[in-house]
This record gives sequence, structure tokens and C-alpha cells, in this order.
Amino acid sequence: MNYDYPKKNPINSILVFGASAHIGGPLAQYVQSVRPDIHLRLATSSEDKATKLRARYPDAEVVVASYYDLPSMRAATRDMAGIFLVSPDFLDEEIAMAVFKRAVIENGSLVHAVRILADPPGVTLRRVPPEMHAFGGGTAIQNLIAKDFLEKSDLPMTYLNSAGWYFDNYLSWLAPPILEKRTLTMSAPRRVLYFDPGALGEVAARILLSDDARHIGGSYQCDNGHDYISFEDVARMMSDVFGIPIAYDGSEEGFMREIGEPARAYWTNVGTFAKGQDPAAY
Repeated sequence: MNYDYPKKNPINSILVFGASAHIGGPLAQYVQSVRPDIHLRLATSSEDKATKLRARYPDAEVVVASYYDLPSMRAATRDMAGIFLVSPDFLDEEIAMAVFKRAVIENGSLVHAVRILADPPGVTLRRVPPEMHAFGGGTAIQNLIAKDFLEKSDLPMTYLNSAGWYFDNYLSWLAPPILEKRTLTMSAPRRVLYFDPGALGEVAARILLSDDARHIGGSYQCDNGHDYISFEDVARMMSDVFGIPIAYDGSEEGFMREIGEPARAYWTNVGTFAKGQDPAAY
């Protein structure tokens, strides 16, 4: 059966920001596997990452670009019909998205862009606690700022919102106490939704490659549809899988003791923390 629906102009080129990370990387791999004819351009913020990307994706073009630098953003977005946007933590979204908007409008080649968000459905900036605003950035407010700006710009956007946890959090900043003390440490015990960042990258790729114009202007909630589990449940799952008892510590004291230093290392000299605020407190 044939269905009529509005079609967007063909996407023959895609720019991926964050291709060295856990969402942009799988997106780039998916595009290369299903559409090797696409002109794939990968943007990163450092030459060191660019060197690694060139080795990993020899058939892709790799550029160094900054959200704060108009010439590099103009060069990165030139001739790109599809663009994937993801922000590093504590990016000044008002500056970054203004630079992005000016660059793509000047270039005039954008057909469709996909932006990652990370907000509880229905949340607004006014509903975010003042304590979180005080940090001047971070996931709690920066995606809301970016979405508000982009919606006012009338750019052809689709938003993918993952208001939960990525599975690989347990391989990064939550890993030390799990490995060293056989304890999953996360304060404020609660249930959270989960999603695989690799799957999120594939979702973004499929939307960019789709000819369906109805995606433009859409906002989609992304989770895996069934994992809404507590941290205690995760500790039990780990115990079953590893065959080693993994305890759970949901205290604030345990969190500050075990996760405080990894948080500080992760966000050292980033955004407001370069001015002396404590990442662990955030």
C-alpha cells in the first residue's frame, strides 16, 4: 500500500558533532554502513580527537570546529544538508546556538538537523530549582535554553529527548566503587529510565536519512520502553551477571565519598567549575 506524505529534499551529506563520543560515533557508523554514498563530515573540538577520528573513519572528512567560533562553524556546516547536534556539558547554549544558526543560514544548505536533549518531559526553565540555575549550566538547564533558541530560529529541527540514564554510565564515572569496593553508589534512590546511547545514535541517523518531512519540528522521547528500574535493582542485576555480590549505597555521604572525586575529575575547569564551584555539589 502506498502512503502519501510530505517529503523533504534528499540528504546527500551529514555533519556529525561529537563523533568521538558514545552517540555520535554509532551514528557515523550506521550512516557509513547503510549509506556509504553519503558525504560524511565529522566535527570535533580538538586536533587530538581529529587525528583519532581520521584513523577510525578513513572514508569520512574530519574537521576541527568550536561552537563558539563562527569561522570554524561556518566551515564545518558548509554544504551539509543533514546535521547532528549534541552539546558538551556546561556549554553556553545561547552563544553556541547563535553561532550555529548564523553559520547554517549563511551557508544555506541545511535541510534537516537533529538535536539531542536530556530533559524530563514537560519541564521548563521556571520549574528547574534555583540551586541548579546557580551553576550557570549543565544538563538541568542548557538543553532547555538551546531548544528555546532553536525553536525561535525556525530552523528545520527534530529533537530527540533522552530523559533518563545511558547504560554506559556504569562504565565511566560510576565505575570506581563498583570495581574497587563491589558497591554501586548513587544517592537519592529512585527509579530511572534507561537507553543505549548507541541505539540513540542510530535513531538520529534513521531520522536524518528518512525522506519523511513530518519529522521536522518533531520532538521524540527516547527510552527503551521497559527498563524503569531502581539503582538497587541494578545492583542486583550486576550481582547476577558478574556472579559477585554487588552492594548498593544510596546515602549522600557515600556518594560524596566515592563519586565526588570522579565528578571533580570529569568536570575540572569546565564552565562554572573553573571559577571554583564544586562539581560534586552539582
